[in-house]
Formats: sequence, structure tokens, C-alpha cells
Amino acid sequence: MDNIKKILVDSNIFIFANIKEYPEYPAAKAKIKELIKTHELLVNTIIISEIQYKLYRLLDQEESHNRTLKILNSKHVGYESITKSTISKALELSLYSNTRINDAIIAQNAIDLDVEVFTDNIKDFRKISNLKIIPLR
Repeated sequence: MDNIKKILVDSNIFIFANIKEYPEYPAAKAKIKELIKTHELLVNTIIISEIQYKLYRLLDQEESHNRTLKILNSKHVGYESITKSTISKALELSLYSNTRINDAIIAQNAIDLDVEVFTDNIKDFRKISNLKIIPLR
């Protein structure tokens, strides 16, 4: 996947795209289909953890396991590790931007990778001035 743009996809997007009853479902599904034509979708440990946890709360254990694994193993999804340096910077970011630690780690990971974040969590991510965001709506 050389020369293809990369984008970090927040957990809420994958969750919306997995739950047909959510009002965001059609938009999330459509935007993912659009983005995979031109981008590699990236996830990290925090994103996968949040997806699995939320799907587990909404579905059952086996279904949440299968859907999370499908995302992780998709040919359109790349996995990015989170370094100790990213965590250290995210701790500072969380403190100074008054952002929850998981959001700060996702944001700092995107900043370190120099990629945009595709999210519906505009309210929290807007607090981070050097973060590039692609909003769901």
C-alpha cells in the first residue's frame, strides 16, 4: 500500500458501522467505504480495545470478538503500535488539553504518524490544536 494516504479511525466510527440501530450507521458505513478507496485505515491498541468493549456491551461476547477481529484483520486496516514516547506525550496532552487519556493517546498517535483522525468525537478532539480531524458529520 505504498503512496496510499493513511488515516487513523476512531473507535466510534467502527462501532457506528457495526450497529444498524444507531442513527450514525449509514453515514459511518458510507464514509468507510469511500475512504478505503483512497486510504489505509489505521487502528491502534486503544481503538481496538474500545471497539471490543463497546461491542461486547451491545452484542454478545462471541459476536463482539468476531467483529473486532474482522476489523483488525481487514486488508483495508493497518495496525500502528503505540510507543512509550507517544504515551509520555499523550499524558502531557491529556493534562494540558483536559482530554481523557484514551482520546489523548489516539490524538498523539495521529500527530506522531502525521495522519488525520476520522471521528465523530469532534468536541474532545477539537481541544487539540495540532490534530487534523475528518468529522463524520
